[in-house]
Amino acid sequence: MFDLILGVLGLVGGAILSLIAVEELVAGRRYFILMKRMLFLLISLCIFYFFREKIVFLILFFLLAVLLFALEFYGKSSWKELGNYAFVVLAYALSSNENYHLLLSSFLFLYGLPTGTLLWQARKIWKRH
Repeated sequence: MFDLILGVLGLVGGAILSLIAVEELVAGRRYFILMKRMLFLLISLCIFYFFREKIVFLILFFLLAVLLFALEFYGKSSWKELGNYAFVVLAYALSSNENYHLLLSSFLFLYGLPTGTLLWQARKIWKRH
């Protein structure tokens, strides 16, 4: 469970990153979005691989991944990130393999870096208006 908490700290790291590199945020926004989407696909593939023998969980996670990935393109709310984190936490909770827990936590930390940066940037834009 401690490794999952460390994984979520990627959001804090992303917020700190956005405070440090303010001038690069505008130019690098599309790369942060691309990195976030690619990491989500990588996390989804990891989850699919782990649940490949449990067909019910595989179908459930596949449908959730498709729904969350579609929301990534069509949803405008920053609350959709909560769904992405819940997706990973659910996979974490349903598995008992410690190596898999470490892998998911590492991917979650990496996913949190661009996500935290983009959320902090969106928060600053919302405060201006």
